[in-house]
Order: sequence, then C-alpha cells, then structure tokens
Amino acid sequence: MRCGTDSPLVRVVSAVCLAMAVDMVWAQATGGTGAAADRPSSAATDASDAGSIDITQDGFASRVKRDTVYRNDLIAQRLVPVPRSERKAGHVYFRFHSGLARHVWSIATADGGFRYALGPGSVQQTRQFDPRASTEERQRALQARAPEMARLLEIQGTLPTVILGADERWNAHVGSGVTSVFDLDTGRRWEWHGVDPVGVIHSGGPRWARQGSGYGPVDPVRPPVLPVTAAFCPCP
Repeated sequence: MRCGTDSPLVRVVSAVCLAMAVDMVWAQATGGTGAAADRPSSAATDASDAGSIDITQDGFASRVKRDTVYRNDLIAQRLVPVPRSERKAGHVYFRFHSGLARHVWSIATADGGFRYALGPGSVQQTRQFDPRASTEERQRALQARAPEMARLLEIQGTLPTVILGADERWNAHVGSGVTSVFDLDTGRRWEWHGVDPVGVIHSGGPRWARQGSGYGPVDPVRPPVLPVTAAFCPCP
C-alpha cells in the first residue's frame, strides 16, 4: 500500500498512516507507556468540538472562519478551532494570511504569532500538529483499521512525517524524514538538519517555484552568450 496518492481510497489509507505515525511519536516520547494523564483527553471529544470542519470533504477550506485558527486532528480528520491560549510554539496550525487572503498552514511562534505560509511539498513531523488524543485511543483505532501498516512503521523505526498537498491536506510521507518548508510568502525553501533552519539555494539565488511534484529555480543563472567571431585562414 502506498501513502500520499490523491484518490478517495488512498485518502483513507493516508489517514490511517497519519494516525499510526502520531501513535509512534507518542510512544517514543513516553517510553511506550502513553499514560492518559500525560495529555488532554480524547479524539472523540475533538471530533465533536463546536466549529470543527471535516477535512475529507471537498472545499473544506472554504468553510473556515477568517478570525479562527485551527489545528489538524489527524485521527478524526477534522480542523478543530484552537484558542490563542492553547497554541504551542513550534506546532503547525491553519490560520488566515492577510497577504494571500486565505487560510494557510503556519508554524506558531513563542510570541503568539506565526511564521511561514507553508506551500505544497512542505514536510512536517506528525508530532508538530498539537495532538490531543491518548496513545491508547490511537492504538485501538489503528490496530482495527490497518494492523499490517502499524507493524510496518514500527519496524521502520523512523520519525514519521507528512507532506502537504496542493489541496491543503497532509498525506503520509514516504521518503526522507527531513523537515522542510516551502514558504509561499518569500518563495524560499528551508530544511531542518538540526535545531535551526538551513536555506536551500540555487545558482541564481534563494527563490523557488513549485513545478510538478518538485521545485524549480526562479531567475536561474544562465551561462553567458559568447560573441561569435569569424575565423579566416590564410589562402595560398
């Protein structure tokens, strides 16, 4: 089974992958115990929160409220309103961007603001989505829906990541586990190989544009055009 392909069937599979990935991160963070007291309660509560939006429905982004910031409930597959007092620095939320005149995914900062406007192809760890459900709840759901995939991820032993699609949905990411951002504000790309982001540049500078499933340089440096000179050989 391949995660991250845009089709109705695989969207269900991707949701399973996401839930499974979050379970693995919590297990790593808690030493496998996942005590319910370590986190707020359940996915069922999240799914019934007033104002939540079903992210599996087409056009879900058109139903968000301009003045509301949302977190992504990976288990219930819903956007859930989150007040400023509950936002966590370094986590990813869906917020209104005045420059782009729409909601975008951004990373919360310690001062209550946001950084970046994440574009397609951005990769984030699942633990950065402010998860609230207990490990036990996620494990039960995953074992019931896709036990073979849960076992596969456990064997791989890597930090699970998700990748942002052009439809603003996050899909399970199969590939490099390097966290990255394609910033719609600046056209720049950033990767995290440690604590601090590192800019990705090309021969013409730091700006990129989305091209298919990858990126292409903006204003690349082209080789100079040399003048053509005529060569004459002496004739007898």
